[in-house]
Amino acid sequence: MLELTRLFDTAKGQQTYSQLKKDLKEGVLKNVALKDKLAELISNYFADFRARRDEISNDDINAALEMGRERASAIAKEVMQEVREKTGLR
Repeated sequence: MLELTRLFDTAKGQQTYSQLKKDLKEGVLKNVALKDKLAELISNYFADFRARRDEISNDDINAALEMGRERASAIAKEVMQEVREKTGLR
């Protein structure tokens, strides 16, 4: 768990990680507190992503899905045409 705090510690110089490592080594920090701190770091790390996700409407999602469907359909159509030609089905 301690190593995970290093991944999510966005503080300059990873101060949180260093302090947690020191506290854990000295026996001051218990696993429950470490888990709570890790949960806090993860939550803070993804805060911007959550905010951005909240800005995206269902209409935006549906538009992106429709664009992807159209692109995939066009590619599949070309591939199937090539398959039919090579297999003699057309």
